[in-house]
Amino acid sequence: LNLGNAPQDIAANALTATLTLTMRRGVRRFWFEKGKLRLVGLDNGKGPSPLNGLLALGKVKPKQVKQGGADSRVLRDLVKRCVVTEEDVGAGLAHQMTEFACDVFAWGEARFEFADGEPADDSFTTSQLDLDVRLPADPVIMEAARRMDEWGEVRKAVFSAEEILLLPPDRQPPE
Repeated sequence: LNLGNAPQDIAANALTATLTLTMRRGVRRFWFEKGKLRLVGLDNGKGPSPLNGLLALGKVKPKQVKQGGADSRVLRDLVKRCVVTEEDVGAGLAHQMTEFACDVFAWGEARFEFADGEPADDSFTTSQLDLDVRLPADPVIMEAARRMDEWGEVRKAVFSAEEILLLPPDRQPPE
């Protein structure tokens, strides 16, 4: 069964359910509420980081983040200092949710199971619900398909999917 079919069926039928994917690399859980993606759970029951999403989207610069606190405390501080808005934080979470969803399409073979109803509390960071992100399945599936199509060309330039290439410090742009 094509992985894209499961979220499409959940969305088309406006189901409330958890889709769990398991592969040797780990487990990823997706909870859909009435067909919309609401929660993403990683191996350890934690969720994606809205702070990482803000950094990835360029809405926050690393130097603006005060180190040494829980993500929730850092996010509250950024909103309080008017560096970002609550909507920006939601966009950061949506970005990270999309990233983790697209990632599973590159897993190859995986086992998945479907559990109808409310999510298990220990499988997700349910504070994600506070940001009220509701992602439609089709755009996420289309983004994953686009990335898979482009991966053939990217693979020619990348030594390994497990490595991250960085510019040397002397060649990095000032920002």
